Amino acid sequence: MEKLERAEAQGDTLAAGEGYMRRILFLSALALIVSSQPSHAILINEFLRRTPIEQQAYAAGAANMLAFTEGLDNNRAARMNCITGWYRSSGADQLFATLKLSPSAFKSRYGFDRDGTQGHVEFVLTILANEACPK
Repeated sequence: MEKLERAEAQGDTLAAGEGYMRRILFLSALALIVSSQPSHAILINEFLRRTPIEQQAYAAGAANMLAFTEGLDNNRAARMNCITGWYRSSGADQLFATLKLSPSAFKSRYGFDRDGTQGHVEFVLTILANEACPK
């Protein structure tokens, strides 16, 4: 701040301009962070349109959120550890295989349309986690 005021007082418009640009950049980044949308459940058909890397990152994040919610919010450390261990060992493979089922096979297994309004990745993940790690 002092450098900026000195530059302005000395008539150094270039240094003053750089200082203002840094402030604007910082404030823009801060505004973006503060105003960013919270995460939301994603529909399966939207999920399947993403790249494999994005799918893996999203699914791993959802599994961790589920596990930590169980452990921290619901005070179930054993269930948290079970979900985390299950997802790392075979859960990811189970989730991806389930999400790639044909719509008719998916509906016969879970009772709702894969591409309908209930067809969220997180909902399927929760169903599979409940099967692997009963409450």
